[in-house]
Amino acid sequence: LGSAPRARPPQALRPVADAVPPAPPSAVPAAAAVSVGGSLHRFTWGLCLVLMSAGLWALRSALRRAEAERGLGRERPGGFAQPLGSAWAMASSAEEVEGEDSSSEEPDVRWLPTFPLSEDSAAAPDEMVMPVFFLGESVYLPGARPDLNIFEPRYCEMYNNIIMNGSRRFVVPLLGTAPAPPDSSAAAQDKRDSLQIAEYGAVFYVEEFKKIDEETGGRIKYLCEHRVIGAARIKRILNPRNLKDRSTYVRAVVEDVNMDLDEGENVKGAELQLTRTFERVVQLHSKIDDAEAVRFSREVLIADNLGTRGVDGTFWHTANLWQALVQERLLLLQQERAKGEAAIVRQFLTETGEWRPQLRLMDLPENLQVKFRQLQEDFREEAAPLRDLLTRFFQTLIQEGRHEKRLEMMQEIMDQEAMRLQAKSSLQDLFDS
Repeated sequence: LGSAPRARPPQALRPVADAVPPAPPSAVPAAAAVSVGGSLHRFTWGLCLVLMSAGLWALRSALRRAEAERGLGRERPGGFAQPLGSAWAMASSAEEVEGEDSSSEEPDVRWLPTFPLSEDSAAAPDEMVMPVFFLGESVYLPGARPDLNIFEPRYCEMYNNIIMNGSRRFVVPLLGTAPAPPDSSAAAQDKRDSLQIAEYGAVFYVEEFKKIDEETGGRIKYLCEHRVIGAARIKRILNPRNLKDRSTYVRAVVEDVNMDLDEGENVKGAELQLTRTFERVVQLHSKIDDAEAVRFSREVLIADNLGTRGVDGTFWHTANLWQALVQERLLLLQQERAKGEAAIVRQFLTETGEWRPQLRLMDLPENLQVKFRQLQEDFREEAAPLRDLLTRFFQTLIQEGRHEKRLEMMQEIMDQEAMRLQAKSSLQDLFDS
């Protein structure tokens, strides 16, 4: 990619390494399940109440979506019917009904149309041109402060140019992979030909620019600190062939995005509702504590209104915190998978009594191969919805131009998390009793 992001540890999240996993049901004191007519009976009824409340909530959400579809109620933008950590529904633009207003559809990522990688073009005098920096499947939100280590020549050239001309800005769009055409084999298709570039990207502004090639022995040339100051819409790529040969950085014709098309509208009620829900999530994180490995601390509650509009408003601060929460949960899953894989390898080496510098999956006995594959499958299943949130949900958040709709989208996600935590807290109370 030509850069190595330097992660800043989220100050508002508890460290994963210090988290204590929840105690298994077998760790509950025996006295808690002695009498069928006592606490076990209360536990059974409590579990029923939790499940009933979850069922009622699901029914309520379904009715609200049905009303929106019939045009009887207020439009629901998100349709996020699953809790944080589960897949959230997203309608494809191909599913839009011809002749109907597309605003009633659930949001999806807007990708640039397919274009040949061999035809360069020039910008008109009145068009805005901005460098494009690709950071893979990463979405950056306004207010974020990413640090990058720059070492690839084309991006070193880019930084030299934007520092010299004083613009200090470039756009970072989400990258995806387009499905291969049905008449072409995946092997024959150039990997770069299958790239998808999101139409909307974050605008980075370079705040600090340090040359560190002497300190790093030439491995890294620049250390740069940035601030995301907004979003831009990419209209077209000017030099697409450089996507392939990488001889220089990519440039694009862009336009600045107005992220507050509904400025002047009173959405104070929705902002305060989002704030109350966020506070409830933080309270539940504090209550269940060690039962939730990644959780918010109370220090995140920085204002009475956590949903104010504007690039420097508290809404984007809240969205960045939520993104960090999901990232940390995905990291925890990756750590758990790595530990599981290492345990399988140790078991094999212990049983065989031999050391191998290289070990392939086929070298393992059948039972360990099955165990290894199951571990990977479990990880993919659990990680997929988190990755979906980190890419598609947050991407649709920055391409949405109305503050009110962004509030509704975040509200849906927070409602699901609050519901999940409330059920977990209720079960914890029953075990404690």
